[in-house]
Amino acid sequence: MAFTLRGGWVALGLSILAAALMAARIAKPVANLSRYATSLAQGQKVEPEKYHITEIENVKTSLNAAMTKSARLTTLVASSGDAVIGVDLNGNIEAWNKGAETLFGYSADDIIGKPKSILVPQDLRAEFDAQRPKILAGEIVRAE
Repeated sequence: MAFTLRGGWVALGLSILAAALMAARIAKPVANLSRYATSLAQGQKVEPEKYHITEIENVKTSLNAAMTKSARLTTLVASSGDAVIGVDLNGNIEAWNKGAETLFGYSADDIIGKPKSILVPQDLRAEFDAQRPKILAGEIVRAE
């Protein structure tokens, strides 16, 4: 009986040790996921993990693809000769490219954070205000 009891305690101890080792092996890649996302956003390379966890690798791949797509879009908007203006849901300007600077005469530093309505002539303000509910409803609105 004592031998069986001792064997049980040894098995339990080994099980706890194995669980702790596996937890440590999983915890590091999970903790590094935030670092990976930050490094990607800053355009830095990330060293591969020692231990691979499929789900985390899938998240890394998705983050990398999203960052690549975002970088391409950012470059396209920045290099466009057309005015491209990003506006938040409150109607405030949050993005402003060189084309917008040329067309409207405001630098990005001067205009970002201000309401888009300041760009609209007074005689077109009613039409502009009528577009907001459509935009918030997900409709595509085109205007000159």
